[in-house]
Order: sequence, then structure tokens, then C-alpha cells
Amino acid sequence: MAKLGQKKRLGINDPLKKAFQEVMSDASGQAYHDELSVDLVDIDPNNHRQLEIEPGDIRRDLASLAEGEESFAEVLSRLDARDLVNDGVSLNDRAIQDLDDLRETALSILAVGVVQSIRVYARGNRYSLIAGERRYLASLMAGAPTIPANVFPDPPPVTKIRLMQYVENVHRVDLSLYEQVIAQRDLVDTMSREKGGERVTGPEIAKTLGLSRYRGFQVLRLASLPEEVMGELREGRISSKKVLERLASAHEAFPGAQFRQMLDSAVAATSERDALEKIAQLESQGESGDAGAAAQQEKKPGPKRTEKTSLGSVPAKKATFILRTLLESEAFAGIEIGIEPSALDGADPAEIRKAWKKLIEAIEDQDDEAK
Repeated sequence: MAKLGQKKRLGINDPLKKAFQEVMSDASGQAYHDELSVDLVDIDPNNHRQLEIEPGDIRRDLASLAEGEESFAEVLSRLDARDLVNDGVSLNDRAIQDLDDLRETALSILAVGVVQSIRVYARGNRYSLIAGERRYLASLMAGAPTIPANVFPDPPPVTKIRLMQYVENVHRVDLSLYEQVIAQRDLVDTMSREKGGERVTGPEIAKTLGLSRYRGFQVLRLASLPEEVMGELREGRISSKKVLERLASAHEAFPGAQFRQMLDSAVAATSERDALEKIAQLESQGESGDAGAAAQQEKKPGPKRTEKTSLGSVPAKKATFILRTLLESEAFAGIEIGIEPSALDGADPAEIRKAWKKLIEAIEDQDDEAK
């Protein structure tokens, strides 16, 4: 699918800003400001990196390549991207683009210095990077001996580190949709590990990120996307957030070949609207038992036998979709039925009937209390 319009980045709303400020204020020990040697800073090995460039790849003697009265900035601007790294470093197209982007930041650092300090925590006599990897690598390229840093004397809790990194990432103007999803996935995975491997819920994500319940569940779905979707996203063949969210919802309801057909249709679509319409059409076919009609035109399926649910005689998957939409909405925020909406997949009609029954009972109980 062709790229559509400009890249959108996740906005930083007031609740998330507040959460970030709390993280910065109560993280283990009060952070202090210092000017650190760039040689004492290490990349956090647990932070999912998007850059193809490692600190050791960057050539540190670029100033020696000046010709005549040429300034360092002129040298940096003149050199080919491949000349910015040490001999023997293998570069793919993405790494070359990373180097060009780092070059721009390095030129800015040469002109005005590092405007925003990096964030690190002390680890022995060295420092692990929390946020500011691009500024750090660009400082190496610019030949800076030191870099300004906000230093935590002790490592903050892992969840808070990931939240800082998440906020750092979503502030970037050039953040791709793939990078947004990876940042969300890292945060969700960290929250799960902090719970001993227990599944993170939509409301927990919403509270952590300052989002609505619906958006919290949406983040959870995006963080659970299969690798086949992440591959298309990484290569830029899916660039619409609306299409990605629709695919995330469809993945939970339509397994295997049905979902693969939706994904292929979205990738082949000529526009966002075209992709959404094709996904909707395939969803409709899947619910009516005609998902295989396009591939087997000579074979006409008989009428689909539907399972009865609390909504009456409707396909179980459609009943599941309606139920989950209700449970994830703000209007139903105070209603609990003891079942996580994301756990409902429509595979067991009896389970859906039970969930609908619990929802109706919960609504009736709440109505009785109001009276």
C-alpha cells in the first residue's frame, strides 16, 4: 500500500506528561546534572534499538580529513555516509539513512551544542543510557569529548525506564508507525515482566499512559500484532494507523488463512480507504461463511449455521466484537464481568453467551443500586 500523507506521531497528552514528571521526580534517587565523557556512556542493552549504527561503528577522527582551511562542519557535510564509519563496517540502505540523519544532528551540535541533555543512570564507574541515543551517537560523530546528562545515581525501576524511553520516542517528529508499535510493545512487555509474566490489561495500560480505556485496549492489540504484520510494517508496506488498528482487531477474530488474506489485501491496496474497504469486505465474508469464495469461485458455500448468543441468532464472532466494543468503551468503565475483553475470541459460543449474561446482570445490578 502506498504511503499516505504525512507520518503521524502519538501525541503527548496532559496525563502522560504528568506521569512522566512523576517518574522523573520519584525515580530511585534525585537525578543530578553533569557533563559526562562520551566514552563512559553505554547503550542500554535491554532497550529495543531502531538504529542500525553502533557507537563503535562511528569514526572518531573525521576532523583529520579536512582539506586546507576546511572547517569540521564542512568536512562532515562533504563526506559520503560510508566515510562516517570505520573501515569494515557493513552498511545497508537503512544504516546509510541513519547515518545521514545522525549527520544532521551532529552538524546542529557543532553549531549550538547539545540542547537537550541525555538521561542515564550510574552503573559502577560507567553510565547506562535511558534516553537520548541519537544525541549521544551524533555527539560521537561531532567529535564532542563530553555530553550533558541528567544522571540518576541508582537505576530507576525498569517500568519507569521504559516509560521515559517511550515518551522520548513519541516526541520525535520522524517516528515511524513501526517504531511507535515497537515502543508500545516494549512498554507492555516490561509491564508484564513486572507482574511476573501475568498478562497486562487494557485499563492498566490506559492508566500508565494517560489514555482512555478504549485506547488502552488498542495499544494492547497493537503490541500483540503477529510478526507477519510487523514485517510489512517495518518495510513500509503498511503506513496507515487506521489500517493497522483494523488489522489488529481482525487478527483476534479471524485466524490463519482468513487473516492472511486481509493482510495481503491491505498491502496491495492503493489507498487507506481502499484497504479499509477490502478488510471490511473480507470480514463480512468470514462472518457469513464465504471467506473462501474468492479463492474457490466454482464452489458455492451453503448457508452458514449460526450459533445463538445472548443477542439472538447472530454469528458468534460478531457478537464477540459488539461485546468487546462495549466493554472497552468509557460508558462501561465501571462495569466488571470478571472477563478480560481481549481474552474473548469468539471461538466458544458458550463462553460468549456466558459473558453476555454477566454483562446484562452487571448492568441490572448497577441500575438497582442507582434506584
